Amino acid sequence: MAATEVPESPGVVFLRSIEGLRAEFGSLPRDRFYDRLSLAIRVYVTAVTGVPALDRTTGELERELLARGYDAGAVGAIGAMLRRSDLAKFARHEDPLAEARAALDDAAALVGRLRAPAEEPPPASAKPGTAG
Repeated sequence: MAATEVPESPGVVFLRSIEGLRAEFGSLPRDRFYDRLSLAIRVYVTAVTGVPALDRTTGELERELLARGYDAGAVGAIGAMLRRSDLAKFARHEDPLAEARAALDDAAALVGRLRAPAEEPPPASAKPGTAG
């Protein structure tokens, strides 16, 4: 009987892409670096939430995640990282190397923060001891 392979979690795949960016950091132009970072974040968000992040602007993505009940802090962090990436990709902004390296740490810290929203509690039933 062949062992079945367990698919890798989205977090493991995401962290591997972040480590790949770390390895290539010095050889990538800054706009390309942020383009790949943005793509990795969007793919991760899609895998975890089901929201097609590649088809959303940063603002649309934030609004949809918040509307679905995802943690506002995690959604804000995602938005901030994507806006930073947009500055580099579209405005050709070059932040200091230390900030670009910190962006990798910030992205890696997303793993585990973007949890499914808590389910709504069931409606309160009649008080104990009362007829329903």
